[in-house]
Amino acid sequence: SDERLATGRAGGEGVRRVQAEQISDSRNSAVRACCSLAEGVLMEEQSYESDWSTLEPAFLRRFQREDSPISEDGDFSVEWAAVPASLRPVSGELNSDRARNKEQQVEAVLRHALKLVDELYDRYNGQTVIEVVEFGAGSGHLGLVLAYLRADRCSVTLLERKEYACQQARRREREAGLTNVAVANTSLHDFSANLSRFHLGISLHSCGVLTDAALALCLLHRAAFCLCPCCYGQTAANLPENYLPRSQALGGMRSMQTPALSAADMRSLAVKEKRRLRRLQKAKPFYTVARSADCTSAVEDLQHSFANTQNFVIAKRCMQIVDADRLLWAQQHGYHVYMASLRPLQVTPKNNLVLGVPVTETEAAMGVTEVDLTALQASAEENADAEAGERQKTGRSRFAAAGDRAEDVI
Repeated sequence: SDERLATGRAGGEGVRRVQAEQISDSRNSAVRACCSLAEGVLMEEQSYESDWSTLEPAFLRRFQREDSPISEDGDFSVEWAAVPASLRPVSGELNSDRARNKEQQVEAVLRHALKLVDELYDRYNGQTVIEVVEFGAGSGHLGLVLAYLRADRCSVTLLERKEYACQQARRREREAGLTNVAVANTSLHDFSANLSRFHLGISLHSCGVLTDAALALCLLHRAAFCLCPCCYGQTAANLPENYLPRSQALGGMRSMQTPALSAADMRSLAVKEKRRLRRLQKAKPFYTVARSADCTSAVEDLQHSFANTQNFVIAKRCMQIVDADRLLWAQQHGYHVYMASLRPLQVTPKNNLVLGVPVTETEAAMGVTEVDLTALQASAEENADAEAGERQKTGRSRFAAAGDRAEDVI
């Protein structure tokens, strides 16, 4: 009896596993088809078939010009032993494993951000301090180290909405003795209302629409940018319907439909899953791509990580397509643009990086159009919703605490 029960459970688990694999395969087929549509538009080829054997699709060549002032070259690493202890990630209340992982992420962004600071400093003939804003700075893992390594060339403003993270950033800044750092405990929308000129915007895992709002603000102020996006699905969810893609180059995708799944794909699925996939097919292809760009696999050791999985290969391609739209939009506004990856890829599933620097006045042959600030407004609404949720959570916590005190009295 126990053996039959165990056998039945094992058999049930096997069936559920097979069903899950079928659902995943069918969904991945739909996402791949949407990616092929997007890549076909980028490559200006009809009936384009994506190459899934590589993490470097052909369309990336549009964003990897060798003569670009922000091209990727040479090795780079931070000598962490020479960095003040308070600026190392372990000082930001991370355990040793997460701290080492954060060090690698910071290094990967700094490789490009430092080069941009130097490029901008040279543009101004060394006569201007480069004003840097870190968006969604948290406790300052990225911005504080940048401020330390380029103390003679830049000043850094850490923009962060959460008060506790700002307290940690100020403590770390104070202990390191930095004099070129400011901490702004406010939202991006409120910060932008009083913002004058700045030269470079940076981020490490700016969540969802925050990346788009930061990018819009950089374009508005003709600032260079070095942004590492995160939570791509939230971008699609929180921006207005039919807003994406925003670039002229990918604009044709707005009128496209998601390709239908094959009869074989649909036949193998349960009714409930068929309904889900039909809803997926009703979505616009670009939104399907954006919602599929989040690979949430845990970071493992460098040899056996998410980077070797099918889910990551698909998510990476989706990230590249969404970020291609961001870069093409910046290009329309007179920017040299470039797409890179945080390396090694295993340091984080969200390892794409978008970079841009405004063309010089002599290069600006095109007229710069007015910047659409829809993303900035969407970010403000997202913050308002988050703050309302936090207040509600705080209220529940206080109510629970009051109940605990009453029980103690009783």
